[in-house]
Amino acid sequence: MQYKETILNNINHFIQEHVIPNKLEIIATIDMATELEFDNLKLVDIYFDEATTHSRSTYQNTYTTLVHVFQIGQKTVELSIDENISFEGIYPLDNYNIHFSQEDGTQIDLFNENFVDFGLHEYLNLYEYNEIIGELNLIYKFKSESANNYVTELEDIKKCIPTITHIESFSIEKCILHFPNDVSMCVDVSEIKKTIEKYKQKNK
Repeated sequence: MQYKETILNNINHFIQEHVIPNKLEIIATIDMATELEFDNLKLVDIYFDEATTHSRSTYQNTYTTLVHVFQIGQKTVELSIDENISFEGIYPLDNYNIHFSQEDGTQIDLFNENFVDFGLHEYLNLYEYNEIIGELNLIYKFKSESANNYVTELEDIKKCIPTITHIESFSIEKCILHFPNDVSMCVDVSEIKKTIEKYKQKNK
């Protein structure tokens, strides 16, 4: 996918230009960074996912996140950023809880200081995310590209419901199923995937 490759290349270029050359500065300010294998640090994948507020939140919210999969030596770590940038940074969700209230909005609370990414996100958050990715609009272009791409992965729904004429992407989370006589239905992608999986299990 064009925009996915662009984001991967841009962030890896940022790593080469701003992270690896500054490894002593990073180690001096972030204790855990001594375990970070800088020379083997690379972004290997990105994908959209969902994150939800912690169970203790007064209000339950679901956020679309862009997950960054970094290879650090033999280890992979995932850092997430909210699609709408309301988190104002990139974080390992293994270390942070998301809370939401109508009064304060979205907040990220640290609950585990033993960072899974050796503190890499702390350094990245010294920069604006658009400096890291190269252009903020790339997120939305990649989201549209991903939505169009998943439609081909959902074609098997036609085996379950033969009256479906075609599938149209709507967002990462939803798509539109079209039927004869100009009838259409907006459905969660997760629901379609479950239906396909049940069909496959039933027809093994």
